[in-house]
Amino acid sequence: IGTNLSSVQDWSSEYVFVNVFNQCREWIPHEYGSGAAWSSGVTIPLGTNGYPLEIPFNNGIEPDQATRTLLFFGDLANRYPSGSYRLLASGSGQISLRFAATGTFSCPIDTLVWIDSSLGGLALEIDTSLVSDPIRDIHLIMPGFENSYPTNPYNPDLISFMDDFQVIRFMDWMKTNGSSNTLWSDRNTTDFYSQTLDNGVGYEHIVNLSNTSGKNPWICVPHRANNQYISELAKLFRDSLNPDLKIYIE
Repeated sequence: IGTNLSSVQDWSSEYVFVNVFNQCREWIPHEYGSGAAWSSGVTIPLGTNGYPLEIPFNNGIEPDQATRTLLFFGDLANRYPSGSYRLLASGSGQISLRFAATGTFSCPIDTLVWIDSSLGGLALEIDTSLVSDPIRDIHLIMPGFENSYPTNPYNPDLISFMDDFQVIRFMDWMKTNGSSNTLWSDRNTTDFYSQTLDNGVGYEHIVNLSNTSGKNPWICVPHRANNQYISELAKLFRDSLNPDLKIYIE
């Protein structure tokens, strides 16, 4: 018996990573100052792993820009754990938390922050980020997993849910329907700031989750993928997946 996994979203009640920052929303740029619109629509340059290269950013046309992202938004009040979350970030600058948690932190940072799920969702804002050492590698670790997350990145509730099945279909994890992935470089990676984007979850997560759970993966190849993309995807699963598992390909 097989089942699908839902797509990874910030507003979903299914938090599959204990590092919940993996499920943050795409960056929302905004102008500095009170009374500014929630989103400015300005494109802020991003680095290799998706973090802003400099905040404040000025393109010479619009006012100075900062950026924010959201977690636990949607109808999730009291539906995710309250408690002390471990907040980590590298680089030099300042980040702030709003709504379900409050505080302003100078980076680099490694501290515990109290998050109250009864207050709804959480916003994390990058207020400043030095171009010479931009803020990056942000982690927000669920209570109880502060030290184990590097080797056990998946929520135990997800592993428990998968126990009853032998095959796991990753169509929605891969955002296959309507995927624009064509080149191998279009895919998401596990070190990118978020796994909720339109290019899907990093394939290494699919391999690792399959190996961890002992479940056979069913993958859906993007319809626009070129021959190199398909070959590299095949190599990744060939070289990384437990050879005792069977791969289903759609």
